Parts: sequence; structure tokens; C-alpha cells
Amino acid sequence: MTATPASDRASQLYAAAVELFMANGYREVDVAEIAAAAGASHGTFYNYFRNKRDVLTAIQATTEAEILATVSPAEGAPPPAAREDFIAQFQVRISGAIAYFVERAEFMSFIALTAAGVDDAALAATLTTYQRAAQQFTRLFEHGREQGWVHRDLDLDVAGQAAVSAIITTVLPALVGGADEVDVEEATALCTNYLLHGMRDLPHPR
Repeated sequence: MTATPASDRASQLYAAAVELFMANGYREVDVAEIAAAAGASHGTFYNYFRNKRDVLTAIQATTEAEILATVSPAEGAPPPAAREDFIAQFQVRISGAIAYFVERAEFMSFIALTAAGVDDAALAATLTTYQRAAQQFTRLFEHGREQGWVHRDLDLDVAGQAAVSAIITTVLPALVGGADEVDVEEATALCTNYLLHGMRDLPHPR
């Protein structure tokens, strides 16, 4: 499950909404049901959220922060100093993102396949998350090209988008059929090898 807001009551409402949205579908759930599931009054809900759409916004924002954490460098970590370090960091980010999706397959199925279709704003939020994740890979590739580890003609923006697309394609069976459909280690190896091959100047990891 994804992280929840700071307030205890807000956290309870948030968690109740997530469970209900996943079980019944966003459109089939109303504020009264969310409040009741959280053990709160209908009026209490509005002390923390304006409406159920506001809860969905919070869910998407929290999920985005968590996804970006999996594909971003650790705080204070220096850029890779050697080609092997570059490849290792790349693999860690790919593995982290795949594991995040697979370990939360049911929840991420809701986020990626259902929540994104609620309205135009929800779709825009989903696409923004993917774009920001792609930017993290683009920055890593930019450093790699500066060091001569990535082909000089590589379009870095396209490469970042390709990394995210490869991750989504890899985890899609888990989102549709459940976590057992994807082996994280195997999926990471396949995804990483595919992407490194596209950069050409990089050796494949063993």
C-alpha cells in the first residue's frame, strides 16, 4: 500500500478511500462510504478533503513521489565515477521501479489502468508522473554521455522516455494478472539488457 497523509484521521480516510476505490471502482464510491469505512462521520471527511476527487489527487501525488524515489539517485549520492558504477545505478533504478509496481500490483493496477481514466486531470497527472520519471533517467544518461559511456548521438529525452516505457511494458502483466506474473529479477535483467543494447556504447551486464 502507498503512504498516507500525516494526520491520523486523514490517513484513515485516505486508506479507506484507497481500499474502496480498488474494490468497487472510483465512480461507485461516495464520501459517506469512505467516512463510514474510516469510522468517521460524513462531516468529518470535509475537515480533511473537499470531495472524493480530492482524495484521488492525494493518492496520485503520493504515488508519484514514491515512484520518483525509486528512479532518483539517493540523496547526497555522487554521480557515478566509472562505467561500472553507471550501469549499476541504472540497474538499481530499473529494479526499484519494477519492484515497486510488482509488489503493489493490485494498487498500481488501479493507479495506472483505472485512476488515469477518471478525468482529464487524472490522466494528466499520470502522464506527468511518467514524464518526471523519464527526466530522472535522462539526467543519468546525460552524465553517462559526458563521460563517454553513452553513444554521443543518443537522444537523451527519447532514451529517458524509452526507459519508462520499457518499465511499464515489463510490469503490465503484473498489473493485469497479479504480482505472480512477473519475476522482478528476471524482468530487471531483460529490461536493462534491452535498454543498454539501445545505447550501443555500453557493455551488457553479465
